[in-house]
Amino acid sequence: MKPGREPERGDPSFVQPVAARSHVCYRKPRLSWRLGAVALAAVVAAAVVLTRPGDGQTAYVHLNRALLASFPVFPGAVQVRRSSFPHDPNCRPHGYTTTVVYRVPTGTRAVAVVSFYATWLGRRGWHGNVRSFPVYGGLARFGKIGKTLHATFERRDARLALGTDDMVVLTDRPLRKQHILWRYEIAVDCRGRQVRCSEGD
Repeated sequence: MKPGREPERGDPSFVQPVAARSHVCYRKPRLSWRLGAVALAAVVAAAVVLTRPGDGQTAYVHLNRALLASFPVFPGAVQVRRSSFPHDPNCRPHGYTTTVVYRVPTGTRAVAVVSFYATWLGRRGWHGNVRSFPVYGGLARFGKIGKTLHATFERRDARLALGTDDMVVLTDRPLRKQHILWRYEIAVDCRGRQVRCSEGD
């Protein structure tokens, strides 16, 4: 090539010009399939733990509440309180009992409440028994002045206890002079039949 002359195509010193790119391309990051599989396995494991009773308070109590929601409420009764308590430390398996308290219309008899639930539960495969406990006292002498009814029902692993201690009508004084709360309570444990307790140290 002669001095002062631009190189031409075919000359050894000729370099093909490269056009400037108008945009820049970025490669999208790729998530490893192994990482995705680990994440999926973690989600599945968490779901199993949360839906299996006995693996935590939330799951256990949720099953208890679902069981309670399947029961009817005595006509005219209104829910007053709901709470859950853990089993005694000496009991296995560990779990929780959920209790609901209902207020009934004044004058409702305990036998009416117990009969209502015994009939409904019996038709749906629940088996149980009703027991009567005497109440002693009195203004003049210590004799039997009333009774309280307790009922227990079981089906599969579940257990239900019905108490009417707050509905005792005493026979030694007028109804207007009695302090009756007119309430009954239902306690359920979705695994109650499996629970076994030992004596503490």
